[in-house]
Amino acid sequence: MTTTIQSVHFWKWFSRNNSRYLQLCDLDTPETEYWLHELQLHLSCVNPHLTYEITVLSEHGFSLIITPDRNADLFSTARKLVASAPSLPHWSIGALRPPREIDFDFETRFGNSGIDPGKLRFKPYPEVPGGSKLESIAVYIPGYRSKHDDEYYPAVKAILENLVGEEILATVLGLVAISALDKWALELEDIFPIQQLPVYVGRMKSPYKVNKEGKIDRDKV
Repeated sequence: MTTTIQSVHFWKWFSRNNSRYLQLCDLDTPETEYWLHELQLHLSCVNPHLTYEITVLSEHGFSLIITPDRNADLFSTARKLVASAPSLPHWSIGALRPPREIDFDFETRFGNSGIDPGKLRFKPYPEVPGGSKLESIAVYIPGYRSKHDDEYYPAVKAILENLVGEEILATVLGLVAISALDKWALELEDIFPIQQLPVYVGRMKSPYKVNKEGKIDRDKV
C-alpha cells in the first residue's frame, strides 16, 4: 500500500485534534461548526471527493467513517486512507458506510418525507437470471405521490444503504426506481418486504453474504 504525503498529514492532524471531536456535544454551535469544517477541509486535501461521518457508539466510543459518498471509483481511495490510520483511544475508524438499522438517522434527515421505512417493498430486476448484480430495483412506497420525488429518492436510497451498506448500494443494486405501493403493485410477482433485501442480496452469486446477525458481509472465502 502506498501512503501519500496528504494521508500522513491528515492522520497527524486528526491525531492531534481528535479529542475535539470526542467533545462535540459539549461545544457551542459556532465552535462545533468550525471543527466539522476543519475536518472536511483537511480530508479534502487528501481527495476533494471524500467526506466523513462521525457517530456515537457508546458513552466513550465514537466512529469515524471515511466515505466518497457512493462514488464507487473512489472506494479504494477511502480504504487506503483508512488502512493508514493510527490506532486512537475511543475511536473506531472505517471506510464506507456499513449496513445498519433500517431507520438509522432517518427521522433526523428525512422525518418530513412521510415515509415509514418498515412499510416499503421492493422488486429486484437482475441483469441476468442468477447473476451477481441487479439492473435495477423498484421500491414501492405507501401513499406515494410523484410530486414528492425530490424528497423520496434521497430518503429511499438512505434506507437501502442502511440495509445493505454503501458499497452494495453503489455496485450491486443498479438503478433505483420508486413507485406507489398500491393494489396493483401488491399483485406483482417477486415483490418483497424491504427488510428482506439483505437476505436477497446474500443469496445472489456475489461476494456478499448474510451473517448470523442478518447483516451483509463480504464473503471471506
